[in-house]
Amino acid sequence: NSRGEFSQASIIELADSIRQSGLRDAILVRPTTAYPGFKYQIVYGHRRYAAHQWLHRPLIPAKIADLTEDAALVLNIKENLERLEVNFYQQATGIWRLLDMGYSIEMLKSTLKRSTNWVNERVKLRGMEPEVHRLAALGIFKPVHVGRITSIPTLNGKMMFLRKLQDKTIEVESGDTLVNLIAKLTAKSSARPESARGLKEIAEMQKRCQGVLGLTCIEAITLGWVGGWISDDDFYDHLDQRAKDAGKFFRRPEPISLAAVEA
Repeated sequence: NSRGEFSQASIIELADSIRQSGLRDAILVRPTTAYPGFKYQIVYGHRRYAAHQWLHRPLIPAKIADLTEDAALVLNIKENLERLEVNFYQQATGIWRLLDMGYSIEMLKSTLKRSTNWVNERVKLRGMEPEVHRLAALGIFKPVHVGRITSIPTLNGKMMFLRKLQDKTIEVESGDTLVNLIAKLTAKSSARPESARGLKEIAEMQKRCQGVLGLTCIEAITLGWVGGWISDDDFYDHLDQRAKDAGKFFRRPEPISLAAVEA
């Protein structure tokens, strides 16, 4: 399933619709021997199947087609592209799977019946920063933003654009204005990649972060660790707690011994 996992809410919503109005379209399956105990694999209609399970219905209308793995994936992607609730990121991940199968841009256009620009927007998303992927998955970063963010030359500028987008301080129509503003701001400063910042600069920035955001904010903690004022254990304890608060898992790295470094 090229769309990934479904939320419980979306399955229940569809189940309510099926209970009231019935199933509009049958699912598509293909015969398979790859999974012991199962005769068929769903090609498309995974959410419809999950909704039937939620309703405790033992049967679901299905069409059967003898398809190869590649043909099944293409049909799954094409079917999902027609669904209104499929967002930009879900569309793009389907395109990436076809690229991995050897599809060219021209083949994608022909197979999916889409324009060059439509295909390119989803192909370009693959090479963008993880934060772009995260916002695209949330439905915040959209195809119209691809051209705008690629026109920003620096990583700092791109991150500024994404923060403004996430904070909803910009609208699509004002995106070009923001890109021009970011270009001016980033042109006035340099990240100085050719040299590391000294302890004096780090200490000054630490004071600024601490004064504005407090000592326990991740920025101040990180700067304190970089400057050598916070130990590895204290820093990792803080990250571990932040990860737990966010429902994530933080794996503490193994300490590197001097003997290992010399070896």
